[in-house]
Amino acid sequence: MKKNIFCVAWIILCVCSISYAAPKKTVVWKSDFSQTAKSGEMTLPKGWEISGTKSGVNKSFFNVVKADNGTNLLHMSSEKARGGLLHKVKSVDLNKAPIIRWKWKAIKLPEGGDGRFDEKGDQAIEIYVISGGLLNQKCIVYTWETETPKNASKSFSIFMGAFKAKWFCVRNKTDKLNHWYIDERNVAEDFKNTYGLIPDEVAVMPYCKSDMTQTSTEAELAWIEFLKK
Repeated sequence: MKKNIFCVAWIILCVCSISYAAPKKTVVWKSDFSQTAKSGEMTLPKGWEISGTKSGVNKSFFNVVKADNGTNLLHMSSEKARGGLLHKVKSVDLNKAPIIRWKWKAIKLPEGGDGRFDEKGDQAIEIYVISGGLLNQKCIVYTWETETPKNASKSFSIFMGAFKAKWFCVRNKTDKLNHWYIDERNVAEDFKNTYGLIPDEVAVMPYCKSDMTQTSTEAELAWIEFLKK
């Protein structure tokens, strides 16, 4: 009798656990860099292009490489350089898919880098989410800093306000190097709180730079995706 009661209780517990399990978020767009194309010395993901460079400054280097398990990784490095890799994500409406999630790893941080100060504003890897046209761009940026405290943030603009951005420090030197982390943010909420709007079309841009500190950086990105809440 006791055995039967125990079995019934165990079944009820299992059913309840399934019933109350958190629903999985639906992925509406993902890039794992599986499709590539040659671009000079670099092997880049198809549909992605170098962007965010500066005249007179070396360009950061991007290259799709193979992980030990055979999957593709986006490797990025900078030597007193800056630059990003831009991709327009036309199928993503942040009103319907407000969550961005990505898997990243810092290998080498820019010594002394600190986004709070313009003269030290270098990062091993940043994730830009960009809305708007050439003369009216608004960006949310998630950064892996060196000295900047986690959860710090700062707004800035350039080109007489044509380009506006707000960055959020997600990771810094207190996190392990050569270690994969998966992070996610409600980027729609960050846009709403920063600019009072939620874009229905965006672009994404991994970015790395070391020109301000005259150092070098290295990082990798395994994938990036947008999800329904």
